[in-house]
Amino acid sequence: MSKIKSTEGFTLIEILIVTTILAILGIALLLGQQAQIRKGYDAVRKSDLENIRIALEHYFSDKGCYPLQAIFNVCGGPGLQPYLAAIPCDPETKQPYTIKLESATTCSQKYYLYANAGTSTDPDITCNAKYYVRSPNVSDSELYSICMGESICKNGYHACILGACQLVSIAEKPACAPIFCESNCQNSCDLPGFEVDPQPCTP
Repeated sequence: MSKIKSTEGFTLIEILIVTTILAILGIALLLGQQAQIRKGYDAVRKSDLENIRIALEHYFSDKGCYPLQAIFNVCGGPGLQPYLAAIPCDPETKQPYTIKLESATTCSQKYYLYANAGTSTDPDITCNAKYYVRSPNVSDSELYSICMGESICKNGYHACILGACQLVSIAEKPACAPIFCESNCQNSCDLPGFEVDPQPCTP
């Protein structure tokens, strides 16, 4: 009695299915690893910003103002010693964190500092996928305005009231509009439509 030899094997469709499953598992594993790496970078960013914030407040306590903006342009630089051994920079891009002061060349009384987040779901994100720290005199509303693309008015906020440009707040951006950083309100107070609304204009 002759033996019947089996010639059965994997079909092309079965091979494609197995290959597809393995590819999907590989992609999922890679994406999971990348997500963990991004979370790790973000943890470093938040720690760096907090360390810089603490160093800046010690600096301000001793000197009465915040340091010049230029010292933050050198990754690993000694510009904040002895308050901070070296100025940290973004762990992924190796670029300096972004700091904005009232003035880049004189004695600033307020600042904000931010880092771009690697993830978008972290509850510590202020807005626009950024982590922020700030000096104590930068209010929540002012920080929100900054975060939305506006800037700190180093000489206070001015508005047209009864046809004259008046200082309405030194530190916190008022809710009224239009608001100017310039003490002359850009010479707009004699033009229609520039009277502040609503009145009174308060922070």
